[in-house]
Amino acid sequence: MFLSALVLGGAGPTPATDLSEVLAAPPAADYTELAPSSTVLDGAYDLGHYAQHLGGGTESEVSAALAAFGFRRAYARSWAEPAKGSYVPGSNPRRLLTETIEEYGDAAGAGRRFSEVRDVSTIGEGVTVIDSSSIPDSYAVRVSSDSSVDELFQAVFLKGNALYTVGMDSATDDLTSLTLAQAESEYALAPGFTIPPGTGVNPAASHLAPTWPSWIAIAFFGVSAALGVTFAVARALARRSSR
Repeated sequence: MFLSALVLGGAGPTPATDLSEVLAAPPAADYTELAPSSTVLDGAYDLGHYAQHLGGGTESEVSAALAAFGFRRAYARSWAEPAKGSYVPGSNPRRLLTETIEEYGDAAGAGRRFSEVRDVSTIGEGVTVIDSSSIPDSYAVRVSSDSSVDELFQAVFLKGNALYTVGMDSATDDLTSLTLAQAESEYALAPGFTIPPGTGVNPAASHLAPTWPSWIAIAFFGVSAALGVTFAVARALARRSSR
């Protein structure tokens, strides 16, 4: 993992929860974990490194936006699995699965982050909303892009002071049911809180929504940014497998 679990600059006691243990295992044994890179989220992230993945050249704005919600740290895991359907030329021949947890200092900050991401990620060209009512405080989408034959299936939910994301990618398979089932497993595994309520670890968070230009860069982590990262990984894997 490319970073150890980090807590931002002395803002309160170290959270006891090991974030690597709150993400669900892949749904099958043939998933292989990917190494972290500029396009693959895997391992522990502090504010700066996480903003680099989400920022797309606007890391400082993304960092400020996350900090305003009381961001503490994040953890991610990414896997690949052989596709189950027929191969589509130009596509990634493997399914991709990425799971993330974003930890905030309290439930209020996490709730604001979730609301802003949901409001932006469930609209736009290529976005189809999926019924995720089986998962409390969640939304799910299926996203297509003109730039790739792959599709992204993503479920996001709020639990306590953390935001959880399950994203799957395939050019050949409808992963709607599998994504929801994986998110249900993760919801069951996730603790009520990763930081006990009332511990006062979030004094710096303003809980004020970032200005709109800053938010554009970060809110689309649920759709455009995550889709771009996923498709970039897909293209890289496709090129690798064709050699």
